[in-house]
Amino acid sequence: MEQLTTTRNALKWGVILGVTSVILSIVTNVFDLWKLPVAGFFSIPIFFVVIFLSLKEYKSETGFLSIGESIGMGAIMGAISGLMNSLFSFIYLTFIDTNFTAKVMDFTREKMLATGQLSEEQIDQALEMGKSWSTPSFTFIFGLFLSILGAFVVSLILSLFLKKEKPIFE
Repeated sequence: MEQLTTTRNALKWGVILGVTSVILSIVTNVFDLWKLPVAGFFSIPIFFVVIFLSLKEYKSETGFLSIGESIGMGAIMGAISGLMNSLFSFIYLTFIDTNFTAKVMDFTREKMLATGQLSEEQIDQALEMGKSWSTPSFTFIFGLFLSILGAFVVSLILSLFLKKEKPIFE
């Protein structure tokens, strides 16, 4: 049997994380869960569980796990997952639900009006600024960046608990 490498492990679990993230995006969009205040946090437990399982598998197969290996695998998993989910988001916003951004803007307008803290003009200005950040291209780049950063941080945190360094003199 071939030795498990960090790259092979990260690729496998990165695809699993990516598929899971895309499924979460579909469910969030289809059932309008994006309207919930906590919707942005749905992916955090998934990141922790999948990255934990990947690091645990690597450690059990090789016997060791360094912080550097953990961070490296996390960054690769984040890149793969981010690429898959960002590509899905780009396709979704560009071809499947071209009105999604408008729905989000309308929902945001209603929430801002309900608070009564901003005037119509201030709300219009805020939404206009938000439009430039809501394009499919920006969503793709930002989603990829956040996925890599999030996986990096999660793998760093988990590596502090799971690490088992190789002995220096062996």
